[in-house]
Amino acid sequence: MRHHALLTAALMLAGVNISVAQETIYQPSSGFESALQSTVPPVAEFPNEPAVEQASGSFTASPDLGVADVPLMEADIAGPMISLDNPDAEVADVFQGITRDDFRFIFPSDVKDRNGNNGGSLQIFELDLGYDIDSNNPTVLAPLDQTTLPFFSYREWTGPGTPELPPNVFRFAFPVAFGAAADKDGGFGFSVTPQFAADMRANMNSDAWMFDIDLYNIMRISEDLHLVYGAFYWDRVDAIVLPHAGFTWTPGPDFYLHMVYPHPEIGACLYESEYTKFWLTMGLAYHVEAYQIKSTVTGGDEMVQMADYRALLGCRLEGEKSTLTFDVGYVFDREMLFRYSDDVFSLDSGLMLSGGMTF
Repeated sequence: MRHHALLTAALMLAGVNISVAQETIYQPSSGFESALQSTVPPVAEFPNEPAVEQASGSFTASPDLGVADVPLMEADIAGPMISLDNPDAEVADVFQGITRDDFRFIFPSDVKDRNGNNGGSLQIFELDLGYDIDSNNPTVLAPLDQTTLPFFSYREWTGPGTPELPPNVFRFAFPVAFGAAADKDGGFGFSVTPQFAADMRANMNSDAWMFDIDLYNIMRISEDLHLVYGAFYWDRVDAIVLPHAGFTWTPGPDFYLHMVYPHPEIGACLYESEYTKFWLTMGLAYHVEAYQIKSTVTGGDEMVQMADYRALLGCRLEGEKSTLTFDVGYVFDREMLFRYSDDVFSLDSGLMLSGGMTF
C-alpha cells in the first residue's frame, strides 16, 4: 500500500500520463552532454530534435543515478535511436549497446550521531558497470523508443566504528525507459527501475528489493528551449517523491544549460577537432542509495540509507567511439539513517573524485 499511495502521488504531481524510472534522473544525452557517471545515472532526450546537437537524440536510463541515481547516478548511458518514421531500419540497428564504467572515491569524513558524538570516519568507494541496449525500431504494436540498462554497482565502506557497517554492498538493477520522439509540441517519457541491493549477508527479504519510477513531459518553447516537468519516486528507507522539473537551453552546438532537478548541469565545449570534442562541465546531483544489511548490533536484518548532494566540476573528452569523463566533487548535506532504529547520523562534508568511460 505504501508503494501504491506514493506512486499515485507521483503521478498526480507529474500532471501527465504515467511513468516509471530510476536513480536515474533526467540527464542529457551526448547531445547535451552529462557529467556523472554517478554517478546518476539518470535520463531522457529529444530524438530527432533539431535543437539537439546530434541528429538523433536518445532516451537514457540512469540508476541513481541516485542516480541517478543512477545511478549511474549520476548518472547517463546514451545510445542512438530511430524515430517512428523510420520503419525500414536495418536489423543491425534495432539493438545497439553502449558500455559505461564509472567510479567515485569519497575521502574519509567524520560520522556523528544526533547528539554530536563522533563515531569515527567513513571512506567510500563506488563502482558502477552498465550496458545500455537501445531497441530503436518502434512498431505499431510497440510505438515507443525503448532503452534498457542492466547494471551492477559495488560499494566499499571503510569505517566508521559507530554505526558499524558491512565492508561492502552490492546492487543489481535493470532500468527500462520508454519515450516518444519529441515533435513540434514536445515529447514524454517514463521509466521503471527494479533493483536488488544488499550486503549478501542479510536474509534477502523485501527490503532488498526496490522499485524506482520516473514520469516526465517535455514542452517545446522554441528550437533551443524546452521545459521539463514530472516527478520521481525513489523507493528507499524513505519513500521519496521528487520533482523532475526545469528547462534545457542549447543556443548552439558548443554550449548547453541543463537546469533540470535533481541533476542540473552546464557544459561548454572548449576545443573541437575532426574526431574529438573537449568539454568543461559543472553540475549538482542529489544522490540517495539504500541497501539491506545484517545488523552487527542486533544480528537481525536492517536497511540503511545514505543521502547527499554532490557539486561537480569536471571535463569530458569525446571521441568517435568512446567518451572519458573526470570530475572533482564536493559532497555535502550528508545523512545516514536506518529503517528499524531511530538512529540518524550526519556525515561531514568531503571531497570526491570521479571518473568514467563510455565505449
